[in-house]
Amino acid sequence: MLVKCGILQSFFTASFDNAESSCKMKGGHLVSIHSHEENLFVAALAKTGKPWSKLTDYSWIGLKQADYPKNKEWTWTDGTKVDFLTFASNQPDNYQGREHCTEVWFEQNFLRHQIAFHYQR
Repeated sequence: MLVKCGILQSFFTASFDNAESSCKMKGGHLVSIHSHEENLFVAALAKTGKPWSKLTDYSWIGLKQADYPKNKEWTWTDGTKVDFLTFASNQPDNYQGREHCTEVWFEQNFLRHQIAFHYQR
C-alpha cells in the first residue's frame, strides 16, 4: 500500500524548477496525482491557505516532459507512473514550442495546463 503525505506551501511564487528544488530540499517533490479522488483532494487542499485571484489561481504540479524534444512522454518528478491525466480543453498545446511542464488552474477545477518552466506560480 502506497502512503502519501505532503506539505502545501503556497506562500511564495517560483518557477517550476525552483518549486521542485524547494520541495526536494524538504525531502519531497511537487505533487503527483494518480486518480480523480486525489485530484479533488489536492484541489480542496490548495483552495485553503491563500486568496485566489486571476494572478494567483495557478499552482505547479510535478508533471513535465523531462527530455523534450527527444522524448515527448510526460513524467512525474517523483518518478511514479503517469496513470491519470486530465488536461483542460485545447491542452496540452505546447504554445510557442516551449511549454513542457504543467500547472493546475483553480478556475478550471484543477485541470492541467501546459506551461513554460520559467513562469512564476
